[in-house]
Amino acid sequence: TPTPTPQPLTFAVYFHPDGNLYVGDRISLEVVAPPAMQHQTVRLQFEGQTLGEGTIEPSGIGGRSQATFPWVWDTAGLEAGAHTLNISLPQRGLAWEESVTLMPREALPREEKESAWLTAESTCCVFYLLSHSAAERDIDTILATADAQLEQARQALPVTPSAPIPITLMARVLGQGGFASDELFLSYLDRNYAGGDFAILLRHEMIHRLDNAAGGDYRPPILAEGLAVYLSGGHYKPEALTPRAAALLSLAAEQPDYPWFYPLDTLANEFYLLQHEIGYIQAGALVEFMVNRWGWEAFEAFYRSLPQPGEGDTPASVLNAALQARFGLSLSQLEHRFRQALEAQIPSAGVVQDVRLTVAYYETMRRYQQRYDPSAYFLHAWLPDVQTMRAENIVADLWRHPQQVTNLVLESLLLSADRALRRGDRDEAEHLLNVVKVTLTAAENQAFDPLASHPLSARMARAIHSLKTRGYSPEYLLIEGETLQAAVRVAQNELMFLELQENEAGFTLQPVLQTAPPNTQ
Repeated sequence: TPTPTPQPLTFAVYFHPDGNLYVGDRISLEVVAPPAMQHQTVRLQFEGQTLGEGTIEPSGIGGRSQATFPWVWDTAGLEAGAHTLNISLPQRGLAWEESVTLMPREALPREEKESAWLTAESTCCVFYLLSHSAAERDIDTILATADAQLEQARQALPVTPSAPIPITLMARVLGQGGFASDELFLSYLDRNYAGGDFAILLRHEMIHRLDNAAGGDYRPPILAEGLAVYLSGGHYKPEALTPRAAALLSLAAEQPDYPWFYPLDTLANEFYLLQHEIGYIQAGALVEFMVNRWGWEAFEAFYRSLPQPGEGDTPASVLNAALQARFGLSLSQLEHRFRQALEAQIPSAGVVQDVRLTVAYYETMRRYQQRYDPSAYFLHAWLPDVQTMRAENIVADLWRHPQQVTNLVLESLLLSADRALRRGDRDEAEHLLNVVKVTLTAAENQAFDPLASHPLSARMARAIHSLKTRGYSPEYLLIEGETLQAAVRVAQNELMFLELQENEAGFTLQPVLQTAPPNTQ
């Protein structure tokens, strides 16, 4: 019998903030390790001095094994250029070096260099945002939107928050663009490739806040997220939930090898690890079904009375016991009746296509994040302690994000696909998503220039190079049919819009009117 060959241990090191690193940055590290290395100590050293030690442990929604070092390396006073960090696992006798290049502080874009944390208050909320950001530019509209959305949320959950709701507006994309913990976090930027309707996302996170305040010992994600989708009137945009869940069943019949519809016990037990959009649509429609069947008061009484899982319990077993005790049916019987109600629906071809493309959009977006913006990927999103950031005026972690030409092109394609989907131009959305997929496949296959893999992405790359050569700072490109428009930054948070036409000599530019950036439309 041949002796098995020991497999090399693979580690990955992620530096934060994203993008270029500059002299003066307070740099954080994530040292990602094989699961077998959990509980081991990781030591960081620079020029013979120990910067810090940390333990490898599960982190984030995905439970990735890593040692995390927030703001461990203050680079103030260092010279620009290459520097070497020493990383070791002393208990295992493992050690290696990581080379880090620091750009001169003078090269840091002025907007970030001058940015600071600001506070703005509305009737309902206190917002934390960065100066010179899109959020600062649009803050009056944001404040009015927040008050209106909370009033709508409180119509169903008449809870009065004991204090203003704290909301952090991030100048970069994290996850799908919004989440809730002790505070609410929402991405707000002009190149918001996570898409979605800002007002709907805001109401969704507000409902989580009100839901927590309304009480209950146990709120399983299938119902907590389903409730937020149901009371928001949609997931990423206003949408009828029951027809969209019926569309999931239609898609499941067409593509039985893809998990278009989950058994309720699976959805309950593994909610955050399942396909995100399918799970949220299904959960929202399930809550709608339960409310329609039993009434709001009966549903809420059931929801608020769920007990904490005991030893050996799962979310599904808790729901099953509670359903039998209150309504006299099991979870599997609820699923049967839910499916019957959905099967009675006949979703239009447009709804089925929209659901399919919505799933495709966000699957493509997350694939992009894993390749080109890993700190944004929801299972491993980078969000260190925001209160420390505000207290010490650390802005880079929520400001800086990858800005290479590849990022600009692919994020612009996603932005344009989202706009097409929201205006009902589903064929255009599918075309643009296919361009992103072709480019990502080329990158995954180690193509020398992935953007050259499709004529449109190659054209967009040429357009960005042309804009930069002429001194413009492009924020994003928009594609509608054969038309290419560029949003370029003309002030710290102001945009100018140009139409680009390509000929043998290059690109001609023509100013055009644009009423608002995509984030606010």
